[in-house]
Amino acid sequence: MNAIDTDKIRKKLEQERAELLENITDEQKKLNNYAVSNPDPSDLADKSFYQDITQVQLNHLERQIEEIEAAIKRIDSGEYGLCANCGNPINPERLEAMPEAIYCMDCKQKMENPR
Repeated sequence: MNAIDTDKIRKKLEQERAELLENITDEQKKLNNYAVSNPDPSDLADKSFYQDITQVQLNHLERQIEEIEAAIKRIDSGEYGLCANCGNPINPERLEAMPEAIYCMDCKQKMENPR
């Protein structure tokens, strides 16, 4: 198994976090602009739908940022790369593809397909 390059992963996580924060700012601006540019009260249902969809997107982006920040904390504490369920090492290839992963594939599959 390959060793985990935590410096490389930290940089990747920090870059992803910066991009997500930029996306959040963009979505919030779009939402504010939509509200200002569409003041017609007859469009309330459309405006409400747009706000709901945008809020769902914002919540998803914020959850991704929380996962990234948690991964960075695990790097700092020396716990990065260990499964939060069984404590075994997470495959480095999995971490390369999904650096915020907290479960090894075996535990993740068991959680998704309990028997």
